[in-house]
Order: sequence, then structure tokens, then C-alpha cells
Amino acid sequence: MGFAFSCPSGIGSLIAGWFCGRLIHHFGDVTHQPEKMRWAMIGVGVLTALLLWIYDRTLMPKEATAKISQAAKSNAQKACQLPIFALGGSSLI
Repeated sequence: MGFAFSCPSGIGSLIAGWFCGRLIHHFGDVTHQPEKMRWAMIGVGVLTALLLWIYDRTLMPKEATAKISQAAKSNAQKACQLPIFALGGSSLI
């Protein structure tokens, strides 16, 4: 996983740290209303969900979506066929 996992996580951590620091300063020190920070974070979550929905509907090709869903279905079927001990459970059930 290396670079493909660490790089986006590091960038996200830098942005989130900066952004949350700004929010804490604004709502805690400037306005003295820290309870309103919750609404800012809800707004970030709603905006993120909306942007991901737009990406899914417009930018992601249909072939890639079909391949992803087919791979997920195939993996689910394979997991159901494994014996219990292969999943890390006890074989003496």
C-alpha cells in the first residue's frame, strides 16, 4: 500500500489539522460560541457527501462502476464459501 495510502492520508491530515485549528480559533477564541462549530463540521460532511455523489454520477465511468460491483459480488460469494476456520473462527462449532 505504501505511497498510495500514505500520501492522501498525509495530505488530508495536514488540511484537516489546519482547518480544524481555524475553526477552533474562530468559534472558541473570537466568537466564544464553540457549540456552533458542530454546524460547520456538519456542513463539511454534507458538502463532502454531495461532491462524492456528483463524482459518482458524472465523472466515474459506468464500466468502472460495473467492474467494482462485480468484484465486490465475487468477493462476497468467495467469502461465503470459505470454511469457518479459514475466516479465523473456531472449527469446533
